[in-house]
Amino acid sequence: MKTNHRHYILILFAILATALAVGVYVILYKTILTQAAQSFQISYELSQENEKKQHEQDLASIFAKSADDRERIDHSLISQAKIVSFIEMVESIEKQANVKLELSNLHNDDVITDKNPITYLYAHVDAEGTWTNVMRTLLLLENLPYASIVDDVKILRITELSSTSVSSSKKAPPAPTWGLSVNLRVLTSK
Repeated sequence: MKTNHRHYILILFAILATALAVGVYVILYKTILTQAAQSFQISYELSQENEKKQHEQDLASIFAKSADDRERIDHSLISQAKIVSFIEMVESIEKQANVKLELSNLHNDDVITDKNPITYLYAHVDAEGTWTNVMRTLLLLENLPYASIVDDVKILRITELSSTSVSSSKKAPPAPTWGLSVNLRVLTSK
């Protein structure tokens, strides 16, 4: 009997073609997985970079919007160069309020907090005048354009009205003299 060897060649060819197709499929599958992983990594890095840029833009926007606030804070602190102008401002209250004013006990002191020391300029102010003028002085001291605290306020009557001056004179009696004593604490910058 004669055997036909052609079908062996066809079977061998089919097996080789199938093996080649499976090999190509495996190579393509691994290549696609590698490219997908690289693509995911790149897109993740891009999204992270975009988030960083957005965060930087947000910070720049906040920084620009807060310029006025930062300038106001800078002006409310007394620097070493502005101490003389602060003293002159406090002394000018004497003429504005029409009182006798004395500024004393000026000194700097550090207050230790959790993170940073805070430096204050301390001053003591004494004033004498009529009730209205003393109260105006207190109001002006409380409204200084600096980050300040008015502390230990004492208002005392210094002179009394004399009964002889009221009865002997037809003029209005002189107003009693009042005294004001306050401590100022002003935040300073270094």
